[in-house]
Amino acid sequence: MRGRGVEKSYLDLTLGLQRLGVDVHLILREAELLLDVSEVENLHILEKSGEVTPAHLGELLRQLHEAEPIDLIISSNLSYLEKSGFIHPNIWYSVNMSWGTRLLKRWRFRKWFEVRKGY
Repeated sequence: MRGRGVEKSYLDLTLGLQRLGVDVHLILREAELLLDVSEVENLHILEKSGEVTPAHLGELLRQLHEAEPIDLIISSNLSYLEKSGFIHPNIWYSVNMSWGTRLLKRWRFRKWFEVRKGY
C-alpha cells in the first residue's frame, strides 16, 4: 500500500466491495502503509517479524477458508500465490506493471524508448 496506482486500485476495489456488503479480506505482504487503510474491515499483514514466505500466505488462506469458504481470490502476484500451496478454483490475477522499478532494469529502459519512438 505504497500509494501508487495498483495499490490504490486494490484499496478502492476493497472499499467498494465492502460498501456493497461483500466480506473482503485484504492481505498485504509488507507493513509499508502509505495509504489510509483505516476503513478496511479485514486487513491482514503477513509481515509481523522476520522474513515472510509464501507458506505464511498459504497458512492464512487456509485459516480464512476454514472459518468461511472463500468465493474468489484476486492476486497481483501469481508466483507468490502458487508457491503458497493454497489451491482454489476461483483465482483471478490482475496484471500490472510498476514502471518505477522495472524501468531501472536495463532492457526495460531500452524497450521503453523503442515503444515511445514507435508511438
